[in-house]
Amino acid sequence: MRIVKEREQKVEVNYRLDFKWRHNPNAGFSFPCDEHGTVDPDLLPEAHQNLEACRNGEFDVTEGRVVKHTHRYWKPAVGQCQCGAEVTLNSNTNVCPRCGQAYNAWGQRLAPRHQWGRETGEHPADVARWMR
Repeated sequence: MRIVKEREQKVEVNYRLDFKWRHNPNAGFSFPCDEHGTVDPDLLPEAHQNLEACRNGEFDVTEGRVVKHTHRYWKPAVGQCQCGAEVTLNSNTNVCPRCGQAYNAWGQRLAPRHQWGRETGEHPADVARWMR
């Protein structure tokens, strides 16, 4: 298998305008916004009503605070199978959608499924459990 796209770490940053209940600081309201606190204009009408209630004092909440959230994740590598199809390498066992060839997470070709477990003595149920 030839790797056509390397695995890469992605970082997503988003902001929320948070209002906490004064009697329960572990609960409240949170609205998507930009880094300056400008709330997303595409909110549902009910969410806009809640936002206005938070801002105008109808709800007993703290003053709105912009909170930054950073989310990091790995985007899996993509390899080209011997048949030419692309295979996303996102688990221990990755199967080509065109020819059915299995590859591991590093793009190494795996033996046919009927051979799995023979040389190490695993039971077929063990192999099935790893496939989940």
